[in-house]
Amino acid sequence: MTGWLDYTRIPGETITARQQRCGGVTSGFDYLRIFLSVCVVIEHSLVVTDQILTANLWIHWPRAALGTILPCFFALSGFLVAGSLQRRPSLPAFISMRVVRLVPALTVEVILSALLIGPLLTQVSLATYFTSADFFRYFLNMIGDVQYVLPGMFAHNPFPDVMNQSIWTIPFELDCYLWLIGLAIFGFVRNRRMLVFVLIGLAALGTAWLFVRYQPVWQENPVNGRALIVAFLAGVALQLYSDVIRLNGWVALVCMALGMLLLLDARHSFIAVFPLAYATVYLGLLNPKRISLLLSGDYSYGLYLFAFPIQQAEVTFFPAYAWWGYNAVVALILGLAYAALSWWFVEAPILSRKREISAAADRLWARIWHRTGLGKQKADGIVRS
Repeated sequence: MTGWLDYTRIPGETITARQQRCGGVTSGFDYLRIFLSVCVVIEHSLVVTDQILTANLWIHWPRAALGTILPCFFALSGFLVAGSLQRRPSLPAFISMRVVRLVPALTVEVILSALLIGPLLTQVSLATYFTSADFFRYFLNMIGDVQYVLPGMFAHNPFPDVMNQSIWTIPFELDCYLWLIGLAIFGFVRNRRMLVFVLIGLAALGTAWLFVRYQPVWQENPVNGRALIVAFLAGVALQLYSDVIRLNGWVALVCMALGMLLLLDARHSFIAVFPLAYATVYLGLLNPKRISLLLSGDYSYGLYLFAFPIQQAEVTFFPAYAWWGYNAVVALILGLAYAALSWWFVEAPILSRKREISAAADRLWARIWHRTGLGKQKADGIVRS
């Protein structure tokens, strides 16, 4: 029997034991991904419709709730991605899987924004639009070089000029993968105690930097991007220590409350991500009954990527209805529809070939190492984490 009640019947169960009992997969992470994506959409509805209200929410107690969204997202990603690395000890295969999971959906979003939404809504002539440097720079988003502006877009919106605010986290997500790859190459993934020292060092340095360089305007913004990297690595550490870390609902509740309390002050961001990571993994390891319509695919990434342009377009088309609640409903309906299309026609078909892609990456890497004269045996020793 699975479900919420099943989880509570084994007090003190380790993360590993929980995963094994559920066949390695729990529905909690799927629900959590879509829930956090919906939270991002709602928060962005505030951003695109009412800047004054948004700033007031961030500088007062609602910041405690708003600030948890992205750290939980990154901690969840770190936990799951570390599991993927353990299942695919070949770094080339691991890297190829990260690329095919991240890049295709991002590429489609960039192309649709630049070649469909932009020409339809721009306030400049098409000749000016397609010859503008901003138009060509926008395609740099495909490689993680964030560009927010397309010519003539959303100039009169409450949140002007920005085509897609959501992509600000993409470079930090790429940095997370680079950190994990680097830690694997230098043996920190195998030596989990060393990873803990790295995490403590990063958190201490980040906290010191926030206190020394503190600016009051930080209180009006989400968690520092570098703190999100630490949240990701905290999720990695929970995966690596899954055989000894025990799950406790009360501890998770206290951790969530503590993380929210710490986030009331932006300077505590690097510390807050640790209790939030534990609470996130606890929730992800719950295993409620799956709702097939909602979890038939992973719609969270597509929703996260494409909802913001929809929200900006709604404000442009219907300025009389530029209220955050209305905007959120429209964005969720259209965003989930887009996410479903993205999953079934872009993401899922590519991921269905992940074994072939992983094998091809391994072959390519081995060929490169052979050509350097180091030999296959040495190459295998380097790429294995």
